[in-house]
Amino acid sequence: MTHLFFPSRWWAFTSVISFGLMLAACTAPDAAPPKGLEAPGEPHVLRLLVKLTRATADPAQVSRQVSDAAGVPVQYRAAASTAWHAVTLNCPTEARCTQALQRLRQSPTIQDVEVDRPVVVPSSPPSL
Repeated sequence: MTHLFFPSRWWAFTSVISFGLMLAACTAPDAAPPKGLEAPGEPHVLRLLVKLTRATADPAQVSRQVSDAAGVPVQYRAAASTAWHAVTLNCPTEARCTQALQRLRQSPTIQDVEVDRPVVVPSSPPSL
């Protein structure tokens, strides 16, 4: 089955992967420390890609909509389209971020949620 924007499933898959790599490269300097290395009392940060049920290009509206659905403060990062947006959840604890992620996945205003994990690309090819 073909789609107007994705003539084949393989093309759609590679496009999504390319987008994820591009987004990770753009936001990697702000990456949260590895799990377990956060300073005591420091808020937990969770980077997400969210797809809205009703597309919008307004960052303030996206932040408000995602924050209302998650129940925690949200920082807007970037837009991939009018439906897909990169955001950061700012939670007091990891447990609160997990609960917020569950609320987003159950929200009727959010169509899809993906955790944005940084991708490490080696600077040189491995030696043989």
